[in-house]
Amino acid sequence: MKRALVILSVFAIISIAVFAVAGNTITKPYTFTPGNTVKSSEVNANFDTLYNRVNQLNRIVVKNNGVEIGTFLSNLPGATAAITFMTSKGYIVSLMYDFSKGTYQLPEMGVVHSFTSSDCTGTPYGQILPKNVASSNKIYYVIDGSQPVLVTVKSFLQTDGSCISTTLKGYYFPLTLNSESVTGVPDSGYSGPITIEAQ
Repeated sequence: MKRALVILSVFAIISIAVFAVAGNTITKPYTFTPGNTVKSSEVNANFDTLYNRVNQLNRIVVKNNGVEIGTFLSNLPGATAAITFMTSKGYIVSLMYDFSKGTYQLPEMGVVHSFTSSDCTGTPYGQILPKNVASSNKIYYVIDGSQPVLVTVKSFLQTDGSCISTTLKGYYFPLTLNSESVTGVPDSGYSGPITIEAQ
């Protein structure tokens, strides 16, 4: 019984702290009174209600034109004008602030498409990780669970559209043309404004 009172006291203190922070009411499923038997499942249900609400308070979302597009993960190290978030489909997206356009954009990957052909045709390869989305003149992603493959690159397509011949051997991931139904990223990218909001 003493242990139950200690647990209830801790629950009450945490509840008061959360009420002060949240500024709104949390309804607990069970209320305990002296003389009644306390069940661990009821105590756990009260704590679960509290934990769920606290976790909701800590969620930070990324929005495009006021519409939620994902859960904020981080700013890229050393870059205050870059954000990373996870879409509702579980894909990782990094956006860079384009000062000339005044909005966040999918970053260009530099040498985006590498090909095993000498004329920049066929399957494009890249060096981004699975479940990541990146942009060039089109938006691409790497399928979840993909493994890098050892290929001999004979050409690469630069972001300006020029095809450059080369011979490089390395590990690359096959790139797949974006599908919003798979990644949650619109095929046209994001028009902005992009905002970050705590919920």
